[in-house]
Amino acid sequence: MFSKKPTLLRLFQWITVVSFFVIALFLTHLVFDGRKKGEFQVSSRLLSIEEVKKPESSSRITLKHVKRLEFVHITKTAGTTIETRAAAVGVRWGACHFALSLIGSLCTVEDFAINYRTKGFDSLGHLKQSELPLELVGKTFAMTPWHVPHHWLMNDPFSDTKTFTIIRNPYDRVISEFYCNWFGYEGKDINNPEEMNKWIQEKITKEEYNNGHLLPQHYYIYNNRGEKVIDYVLPFEKLNVLFPKLMKKYNFHVDLGKIENSRNNKSKLTVHDLTQETIDILNVAYAKDFMLLDYPKQ
Repeated sequence: MFSKKPTLLRLFQWITVVSFFVIALFLTHLVFDGRKKGEFQVSSRLLSIEEVKKPESSSRITLKHVKRLEFVHITKTAGTTIETRAAAVGVRWGACHFALSLIGSLCTVEDFAINYRTKGFDSLGHLKQSELPLELVGKTFAMTPWHVPHHWLMNDPFSDTKTFTIIRNPYDRVISEFYCNWFGYEGKDINNPEEMNKWIQEKITKEEYNNGHLLPQHYYIYNNRGEKVIDYVLPFEKLNVLFPKLMKKYNFHVDLGKIENSRNNKSKLTVHDLTQETIDILNVAYAKDFMLLDYPKQ
């Protein structure tokens, strides 16, 4: 009778060999399939992926905040010139957003999701009441949308972009307001110092800020909580130097050339024609402008 041990031994050896090949085949398939799907990566490969992803993520975050540059228009600070020159090269700023066609053919249609100009955003009552300064609450004067501090607007259209504005010495600015073709003095004796002082005193005392004219400049730059809401504040007196630098920074090809002012071209009066009484009134009305914007009082 034959012994069963050799047969059992061979059977065990055969099963071992077959099992080895099956396991090897399975592992080989798993590895190649994993590489194909990207499920198995060596550490260096993982690092290379992370190195690529980090810059992409950072780039998206950066672009979100600088995707465009917007202009906030304070009256009598060369704003119309800036808007007109920008529109001429295809850039919509300030009034151009609100369908003011006189700025240029680019500006015939309002391009904000909310049509501020056509849906009643033309007075303090239609603005964000929580953002209004306490001294303006309850006032009813009209507001031109492009002269409204942007953080006062419902659904602030500039909340996700960089902004810039131009400021000006309060004394010079109020004289420019006097000569303004749309808001200023309408009498015949336009270069009479007495008439100018009378007009300024009356407007400032009554707080006639219609359409944003004569509105204190710091309202545009700081909110009720004292937080700065404008990224770049350019003094009118240094505009020829600072504006080109800002345009270069954001790769805009807007050239101001000679700065034009929408004031009566026959204007002759200057700060020297202001009386002490007028100066005192201006010093009180624009106290925060002088302090926060670093302009000296007389």
